[in-house]
Formats: sequence, C-alpha cells, structure tokens
Amino acid sequence: MAKLLFNHSKITGVCTVVPQERILLDNEASFYDDVAKLQRLKMVVGLNSRTVAPHNVTPSDLMYDAAVRIMSGMNLGTDDIDALVCVLDNPDYKCPPTACVLHGRLGLVESCMSFDVTHGCAGYVYGLSVAHSLIESGLKRVLLLVGDTKTHTINIQDRVSAPIFGDGAAATVIERTEQPNPAYFVLGTVGSLYENIMIPAGGARIPYSAETSVDVADEYGNIRNQNQFRMNGKNVFDFTMTYVPKNIQEVLEYSNKSIDDIDYFILHQANKSIIRNITSRAGVSDTAKVPTRALSEYGNLAVASIPSAISNQLFDCANNKTMLLSGFGVGLAYATAIINTDNIYTPETFIYQGE
Repeated sequence: MAKLLFNHSKITGVCTVVPQERILLDNEASFYDDVAKLQRLKMVVGLNSRTVAPHNVTPSDLMYDAAVRIMSGMNLGTDDIDALVCVLDNPDYKCPPTACVLHGRLGLVESCMSFDVTHGCAGYVYGLSVAHSLIESGLKRVLLLVGDTKTHTINIQDRVSAPIFGDGAAATVIERTEQPNPAYFVLGTVGSLYENIMIPAGGARIPYSAETSVDVADEYGNIRNQNQFRMNGKNVFDFTMTYVPKNIQEVLEYSNKSIDDIDYFILHQANKSIIRNITSRAGVSDTAKVPTRALSEYGNLAVASIPSAISNQLFDCANNKTMLLSGFGVGLAYATAIINTDNIYTPETFIYQGE
C-alpha cells in the first residue's frame, strides 16, 4: 500500500449538499414479503431513508451548489482557488472533464488548474491525498468537489442496492499552512476484485446497446441490466472485513497514534453493520466516536459519504479534533487518513434548491 505524509496542508472547510426528496424504506414495504427483513434493514443495517435527486440533476449540479455555498461561507473569491479537483464516477460528458465544466460555471480564474479523478467510495480520501499533494507542491488553496447520483443508475427492483444508496455532494477546501500540521494517508487497491461493484456497460469495453438494456433477474429476484449499478454484497462485505480494519491499524501505526488519540472515526457510510464490524475489529470500542446518523438519513452517498457524516453529525464539534477518515468500495479500493482540524468551516448539511 501507499503511505503518504504531508506536513503543511490543512482542511479549512467541509460543506455537504443533499436533494430535498427522500424515499422512506417503510414506503417500500411492498418489495418485502418478510416484515422481519425490513426491520432488520432498519435496525441492523441502519437504513431509514435516502435522498434522491431529480432525474435532470447530475452530480455536477450538486457539486456546483456545494462549491458556491462553501465559497460564500468562507468568503472566497473566484481568484482564491488554485486548483479544482472533482472526484466522481458519473461525469456529465465523456469529455470534457467535469472539473472544466464546473470551472466555467463557477467563474474561476484561468490560472486555476482543473481535473477529474474517477473514483467511488474510497474517492474522498483519495481526493484529499491529491489535494494535499498539490498544496505540498506549492499551491495555496485547493477546492475538492465530490458527488454522486447513484440512485439514477440503480434499478428500483434491485433490492441489494436500491435501499442503500442516496444522492449528494460535498465541497472541501484544503489550504497551505506554515505551521506543522501532519496528515497521514495509507491507500491501497485490490483490483482483482473489481467486478464486485460495477456498471458493466457504457464504457469503451462494453458500449451501450439494445442487448445491454435487457433486464435480467438474479436467483434472488433482483432485477437489473448491464447499464445499471450492481454489487455483490457478500464479496464486498468480505473485502471490507479483510482489508479495512487492517488499513486503520496501519495508519495508526504509521502516525504513531493510538485509538485513544483519535476523537472521531469517520468511515464511509456503507451500512451500520459494516461500520460497527470494521471499527470493532480495529479495536475501537467507543461507538460515540463513530458517527452513523448520516447513513440513516441520506443513505450511502458513495464518494460524498464521509463529508456527509461530518456535516450531519459533527458540524458543531469538528474544531481542534483529530479525525480518522476511512473510505472503501469501488475498485475495490481502500484509503484511510488521519487529519487534524483547526478553525474549520463546517455548516450543517444544506438542501439542494437548484440554481
């Protein structure tokens, strides 16, 4: 795995935006012939509702809203951003990069470099590592945007994925500091398992066609086609239990910190059972340090799930904290970081209103 240490970068703002519409799990009881299973999804998995963007709203629309809100809240001008980094796996176009489109929409200056990082559930921490690298290389301020409208890619009759994922986006500002502020990252990939989370069609390997649009039911009655998101829940669970607790322990060792040194363990909001199992195996016994409320209210926001947990549950207590951030999923990839916050702008989650 890759181990990275940065000494002169700091996160100064985190802002999350979610759509107004929510689908309650209770309203989908007709999909379940076993009431006990529905209750298990709510109690054990931690599902209750998920945010859903209108079909004409893209991830970049939500990301734009998050960017405008954080720049306004932090009094940043269009010439205060040296780099714009967008992390997403559902761009507006095959080309140009979504970051270039958003650069124009935001009116950023010509000298601001802009590029996309294609990634999923581990992508927020990957994006942070890129932003920190740019700062350490000489830039003053980076705007990191992450977002997804995963519900647009999932068949409502796919009960493996449909109840879990919501839509949302987040903006994060990373700045240079002359005061030492160590940030530790440990990142890795198990690419041999990539087929366990994917949308098979739509890329160069399998273009969209009439054949890829044919719905097929699996052995459990879940319906989807090759243009839609699919996930092998069992294999993904095995992956997270095998690699993520170890990844958390590795970054603790790399940073020479103990579990008691961490104020909050903010994990990718996959599901409550996975989060509890990971932290337990990593040796974290204090569940108050592990926020999960965002999952229950918004669903799994994929690449935006970690900042959503900060905005949802820690918006009024994120200052002067040591946080461990851990993302895992699509790829299959994992990434964990330990950061310190100081004088950070963290408003409560905003509701997307459109332009």
